[in-house]
Amino acid sequence: MKESTFLIESSPCSRMEQNTDDKQTSHLNLKTVVITDEGLSFYNQAQLRKKEGKYIEALQLFQKSLEVRIGTLGPVNHFVLLTYHKIAIVLISLGKYQESRTYLEKALEIQSELREEDELRNIYHTLGYLLCLLGSYEDSLKYLTDAFK
Repeated sequence: MKESTFLIESSPCSRMEQNTDDKQTSHLNLKTVVITDEGLSFYNQAQLRKKEGKYIEALQLFQKSLEVRIGTLGPVNHFVLLTYHKIAIVLISLGKYQESRTYLEKALEIQSELREEDELRNIYHTLGYLLCLLGSYEDSLKYLTDAFK
């Protein structure tokens, strides 16, 4: 399997990715991250299918991406978090609200370990939207308000 190496700026406020190989270039404050092309390829294909409105295909591709990313990067990782969130969004588009909520809850679990505030806001926004669709307006308002703090 072909791998791609990305350098991602590291800061105390943003943990973009786990350092999968413990290589660090301290003078540049960068982390070396290895991501398999297969997981990224599935993710990008899923994004395209989602934009085309082909939600079932997008869901299948996001699920493949999730499987590859968990296998390569581990279950607590920024890219795994993003994939759980994208699956939840696609499930909302398919009207599978309860299943979507399960994926959002999993994304929140990972976020609580990674402590990525931007991602927390994004997940809260999606959760607020989902709760609105489910008719839980007070809970929806709470999450949407928290998303914009």
